[in-house]
Amino acid sequence: MSMVMLQGAEIERRPQMLGEPDILRALRSEPGVSEGIEGLSGLLVRGGESDQNLFLLHHLPLYQVNHLSGLFSAFNVAMVDRVQFLKSDFPANYGGRLSGICDVTLQESDFRQFHAKATLGALAGNIFMTGPIIKDRMGITIGFRRSWAGFLTDKLVDKVNSMKVDDGNSQSNGYYFLDANVKLDYKISQRLKGYTHFYYSTDRMSMGDEESYLQEDSESAYTETDQMRLKWGNFGVATGLNYTPNAGQYLELNAYVSDYTSQFILDNNQQKNDNYTFSHKTNDNGITDMGLSAQGSLSIGQTIVIRGGVGMIHHRYRPERLCISSNIQADEALLSTPNSIVHANEISTWIHNTFMLTHRLQTSVGLRGVIYASQHKHHKMLEPRVNVCWQVHDRMSIKGSYMQTNQFEQQVSNSFISLSTDAWLPIGNIWQPLRSDQWSVGIYGSPSANCRVSIEGYYKTMRGLLEYRDGIGLFTTDESWSDKVTQGDGRAYGTDVSLSMRKGKLTGNIAYGLMWNTRLFDMLNEGRRFPAKYDNRHKLNINLNYKASTQWEFFMGWTFISGNRVTLALENYERLDNAGFGSSIAPIGVPTAKWGADFYTSRNNVRLPDYHRLDVGVNFYQHYRNGWQGTWNVSLYNAYNRENPVVITKEIKWTGQGDTKRFKTYGLLSIIPSLSYTLKI
Repeated sequence: MSMVMLQGAEIERRPQMLGEPDILRALRSEPGVSEGIEGLSGLLVRGGESDQNLFLLHHLPLYQVNHLSGLFSAFNVAMVDRVQFLKSDFPANYGGRLSGICDVTLQESDFRQFHAKATLGALAGNIFMTGPIIKDRMGITIGFRRSWAGFLTDKLVDKVNSMKVDDGNSQSNGYYFLDANVKLDYKISQRLKGYTHFYYSTDRMSMGDEESYLQEDSESAYTETDQMRLKWGNFGVATGLNYTPNAGQYLELNAYVSDYTSQFILDNNQQKNDNYTFSHKTNDNGITDMGLSAQGSLSIGQTIVIRGGVGMIHHRYRPERLCISSNIQADEALLSTPNSIVHANEISTWIHNTFMLTHRLQTSVGLRGVIYASQHKHHKMLEPRVNVCWQVHDRMSIKGSYMQTNQFEQQVSNSFISLSTDAWLPIGNIWQPLRSDQWSVGIYGSPSANCRVSIEGYYKTMRGLLEYRDGIGLFTTDESWSDKVTQGDGRAYGTDVSLSMRKGKLTGNIAYGLMWNTRLFDMLNEGRRFPAKYDNRHKLNINLNYKASTQWEFFMGWTFISGNRVTLALENYERLDNAGFGSSIAPIGVPTAKWGADFYTSRNNVRLPDYHRLDVGVNFYQHYRNGWQGTWNVSLYNAYNRENPVVITKEIKWTGQGDTKRFKTYGLLSIIPSLSYTLKI
């Protein structure tokens, strides 16, 4: 229920936008799943935020899975065997997140012969190879990707900086990402297998501008440079053993170390004649996890399957480390906050049983117990999971489920834009864990062998969500990280509809989501309920694939999403103290020549214009006599060049007859063509 299972080969056959297939791009086309802000977010599942998803790369948890802030994922599809994606009804072995599970299993190395594949594209390159080290005993798989997406980031940064471009300004930007996977597989015996997996990824982004002028009537010169740099990345090692004594039985042991780091840097330098000033600000954040788990399965006859396991994780959080150096003011010469470290231990045990009550009625019952200890405070929780499936007849079934999950850290943003460097904060000894209860019910059918349809409704409550308090900035230094945030609740509900069909050489699917998503915080919006920033009412995806021949394949995908929410002052105070009003009635000192003081009626009070985009592409396959295969891919992202708005600003423009006040929207990404060639050996 609410589960999507994708094979690696199937993902490679899906539309290849931007030169290569992508796991997250495939999952974003599912109903109930949004992408947030184009190019700046990940997966938003049924009212949740992107940090409420658990991403596992062959048992290794990853805290950041976006390259280029969301246009690419950190998963190298060339290495993927299968992907399991869950929107609800989590089995009891999964925990620690509220909204979604994305469990990626890598291919087993080839123990007998070497294979290789290389992709060269306009935005990135990819190398994959696998083969034996010791024939039939040990194999190795290697995957490496590197971007050279300079022209794309040029366009993105130009859009951002166009809000303030004047004569004498120049812009600068840079970006690259890389990720590497090395996986060793070994067969100790016919029933005992093992693996060791190394993973590394890093992203570096910078953008800035320089303003300079020389006054004509004097020798006065002025230069100001602003630079913003973002860094984030993951490193991890996972190893494990799998023992299969008999059919229907297995025992699995896994251990891992996972490290995530991010850094946000702001630099400002000003030179006016002989006077030089500078300001340098950094904010560091990170998490290191060390985990160990064991699980097994036992089948009793044909009607009962029992699975269970235990796990332990030691978390080492680095919530915030601010450092500010400046010569502008004496008291800001050097200011830094302590590199606060929060340690926590998480112990879990779980059992999940599946029963065939009759040949048409099946139920799964699971229970997960968790003990989370941090800073001398303990949280003990039980998480029940229940699923019932009634097979009405061979072509239709009805399913219902309930699950409860908890989460002990979350990523908090202080703006309407979600960045990859947003801080991960633990609950520590102050906050309660995030908790979600979700009910789902759905009807699933296959009217014919080539048609599948599903309709599923859900209702989800979320408690313990964290948000920055009003007026708190990223570099606020007079308060600790735990005092900057406040805790509240969320609610999401809606309906997911999916239709997939195949007729001859044409394959297509339609996915529609009707969604509501709200928040309630005592210290925000005067304690009144308000829409979440990703309260996207409607979402529609249409994907078509036409296999014209063994050489030609065409595809298109159209996406429509109701606009995101932003907080915008639609009215303003003007200076009224000169008109006889006292300071208790109207603000004093507000200039009248500009907008005046902003007056906000409520949080997230304005919906941005609707988002829609058409992607098209074609694959041309070449089959060589030696068995090699080449694939040319040509695609257009946002084919009709719609600049979907991500922000609204208030502008004042001089027209010669006075100031003209207006609202203006800005987008980030326009049409992006791509060309790539893949050679498979």
